[in-house]
Amino acid sequence: MRFVTSSRRNFISFWLIAPALVAMLCVVGALAVDTDQWAAWFGHPLRDPMPPVTRAGAGLWRLMLLICAAALTMIPPLLGRLSPGTNTVATPGASNAIGSRELWALCGVLVAAVAIRAVRISESLWYDEIVAWSLFGKHGPGPIMGNYFDPANHIVHTLVTFFSVGLFQDAFGFETALRLPALLASLATVLAVAALARVTLGPRPAVVAAGVAAVAPVWVLEAVEARGYSMMILFSAVATWLFVTTRIRDHGWKWCLYSAVCAVGI
Repeated sequence: MRFVTSSRRNFISFWLIAPALVAMLCVVGALAVDTDQWAAWFGHPLRDPMPPVTRAGAGLWRLMLLICAAALTMIPPLLGRLSPGTNTVATPGASNAIGSRELWALCGVLVAAVAIRAVRISESLWYDEIVAWSLFGKHGPGPIMGNYFDPANHIVHTLVTFFSVGLFQDAFGFETALRLPALLASLATVLAVAALARVTLGPRPAVVAAGVAAVAPVWVLEAVEARGYSMMILFSAVATWLFVTTRIRDHGWKWCLYSAVCAVGI
């Protein structure tokens, strides 16, 4: 009991300290880096000379960093005081742990999901994949985050593809490296859907739900397309799971995480 209490206290301390550290980084980024430096980092090589809106956006970015720092400092402790940390809603699957049989079934579902998706992952790129990479992905984090002159830029996904291509292009080829983030997000969605079904329905329906997610045509299609749709599906599933589990057992840190997942998913 003493160990559980100590672990709980350590976890609570972490989720209070971690936002404070991020808040400190936000303050440093806002005050130590001036607007011109941020504008140069956000600047897109295809938009030369730099449009005035880029510098104006850099100024707003510095202001947003300060607002974010204030929010990260105040909101987690406030939610911690307001959240009781007790069960608030009973659900049929809330206390059902997945047994070894269901676990092996989930592993089989994941293997099938990989096999179904791997068939098309190295196909030649589609037009919108090429546009997203050529206009944004290949230019690095600054231009990706600071420019949205074409809706092909799904910012979080484009950021991840930039690093994926840099790390894995030589090993797997350009097409596979570019599509790898979408593939991994789609496989993670299978687990997220299973987790959501386990909480709401139980372990056996969780396996069925994972099987549906593994073979659903739209999810298979987006899993091998270097666009942000598979990540949007993943974040939607994770956000729903967080909402349900937080309603079952109210913890302030889960509401913070839920908000962050919803924001990133957009």
